[in-house]
Amino acid sequence: MKLSKWVVPTFFKQNKKISLLILIAFLTLVNLFLWPKKPPNIILILVDTLRADYLGCYGFDGDIYPHIDNFASKSILFESTRVR
Repeated sequence: MKLSKWVVPTFFKQNKKISLLILIAFLTLVNLFLWPKKPPNIILILVDTLRADYLGCYGFDGDIYPHIDNFASKSILFESTRVR
């Protein structure tokens, strides 16, 4: 018998909604006890339909998106990222 695959009890296969609720409850409890008292303030903005060369924070001269430029001026701005 190979143990290369995960063994899932039949209860969890048959009761997917209950399994999901158990998983959410478990992750919530883990989060309550293991997460720092004050979590870091992180806002990640992902936009796939916006060109970076139209944003003032990336060097565009126009004022098309002033709210994003204002937010970027007060934040950490990543100019180069990689996805694997």
